[in-house]
Amino acid sequence: MLNNLSIRNIMFAIFGTIIILLCIIVTSLYSAFQTADQLDEAQSIRRKSLEVGAMFVDSSVNLTNNARQYSVTGAPRFKDDYYHILAVRNGTKKGEDGRTISTQQRMKDLNFSQEEFDYIAEANELSETLSKLEEEAMAAVEAGDKMHAQQLLFSDAYRDELNKIRIEVKRFEEALEQRLQNNVYALRE
Repeated sequence: MLNNLSIRNIMFAIFGTIIILLCIIVTSLYSAFQTADQLDEAQSIRRKSLEVGAMFVDSSVNLTNNARQYSVTGAPRFKDDYYHILAVRNGTKKGEDGRTISTQQRMKDLNFSQEEFDYIAEANELSETLSKLEEEAMAAVEAGDKMHAQQLLFSDAYRDELNKIRIEVKRFEEALEQRLQNNVYALRE
């Protein structure tokens, strides 16, 4: 009887240990899958955030190019493209993805940091100043004074303003990349 009881206790202990180990394994697997899902989501947000940043940079470059091309050629399509880019950036026209949403709102939706917003706000403010100069140049083209338009858009002052925007955009990109990398690294640990 004592042997049966001992064997029974040993069997309970073995089965109990197996059940506990299975619970630990299942919990570990669940945690690993959760972390993998969070990592996938962080990578997706990282990709989307970088795309939004690139959209802002591309739109700035394209605004400059269209204003300059209009000042040289006087072709209305460059002026139309210029205003279309502004409308997409401001969220009053559909972007390439078919959505009517401003760059600022896209950034909010992706939970950009205040530091990142500050850099883009500064770049935007500088861009607004540049837009006034570009609009003055386009008005000069319409008045038949392409030379004045080109002087405005190819001047040292214009290039200086472009460089100021590029500096803020670079700071934005660095802050964004750092934050996104930190988020991904935190999930990997």
